[in-house]
Amino acid sequence: MPLAQRPALDRGWRCLRQPTQFGFKNLPMNKSPLLTFAIPTYNRSRTLRRTLDSVLGQLSPDSPVEIVVSDNASPDDTAAVLREYAERWPNLRYVRNEVNRGLDFNTYQVIHASRGEYVHLLSDDDFLLPGAVDKILALIRTRPEVSFFYLNGRGFNLDAAGSPRFFGRPVIWDAEDVLYADKDEFLGFLKLQATFMSAFLFKREAWNRDQTGQRFIGSDIYLSFELVRLLAATRQNLYCAEPLVAVEAVYTPGNYRIFNAFAYQWRRLLLGEAVRLGFSRRRMTEIFRSSVDHLGDKLAAIKMGEVRQELNFETVRMIVVSTYDTKTFWFRLLPLLLTPGVALRTLRAVRRWWRRRGESALGQPVAQG
Repeated sequence: MPLAQRPALDRGWRCLRQPTQFGFKNLPMNKSPLLTFAIPTYNRSRTLRRTLDSVLGQLSPDSPVEIVVSDNASPDDTAAVLREYAERWPNLRYVRNEVNRGLDFNTYQVIHASRGEYVHLLSDDDFLLPGAVDKILALIRTRPEVSFFYLNGRGFNLDAAGSPRFFGRPVIWDAEDVLYADKDEFLGFLKLQATFMSAFLFKREAWNRDQTGQRFIGSDIYLSFELVRLLAATRQNLYCAEPLVAVEAVYTPGNYRIFNAFAYQWRRLLLGEAVRLGFSRRRMTEIFRSSVDHLGDKLAAIKMGEVRQELNFETVRMIVVSTYDTKTFWFRLLPLLLTPGVALRTLRAVRRWWRRRGESALGQPVAQG
């Protein structure tokens, strides 16, 4: 399969023209809401309930808000869950694909099914923090000159009882809102956080103005390609420091091809598309080189069997051709590629043993893990 295979958009458009739909019994179709919460989902009915409840629990009867969910042909009970919610909430609409079209196309579809003046994308395993809806509405009402808002988040893990346990610091540590007029500076500030879906709040008209971004569907970072296109065409974009979204800090393996996304496609975006749109090549090169450092941890996890993802020839080729001209490749990625997984596991066990031995000798508490 080609590295950036584009889905058959003609089939996708048929899906868009004839989706399964529920909701909006009481909302006239000619009355557009101010804000759409757009949620692409696949096979996560349990966390989707939490996401929906976090939005719906903050709405009043006159809230100028709609919720649109696009289900990517989930085999679990997502369809039944959404029928249940649509029966109880007239401002929720649900569309369902006949077949799984991939995350990129599902995201594209939920945006184009939205009718709000503004759209906030929300992942189906994240949720809004208390008070977030009112704060988002206040943002878009008081800053009409802003085309894109980047909403900060707070990470969490689930404890033994299944309740969220929040981290001390937000996703981005900068504590003050910043209005950016320089696209290079804004993208340099975000770096890889430009791939964080649940941070995206934007004017729908500005997002849809240029339809050329469709060609990046299938890249695994379609949203980031669209963001770069938007930043190139606008001059007012805002980083919102207060965390408004709860972000589950877990890497979910599966069809998501991490090295395709964050090595090959990330380089293609920064050093290809962004430069073509007028971003500084020097600045984009700096962003890319600083961004690839995190790939070492992902590669080590795969080699040691902690993440179930195949490290085949095509994946290795993507790593090499995308990062060969960085120090990270020669001093971190290449040694990891050449070292057997059993050797990495042994080395980690020895390091842990040595650290515990040293802590015991000093009379310090022994660290776990």
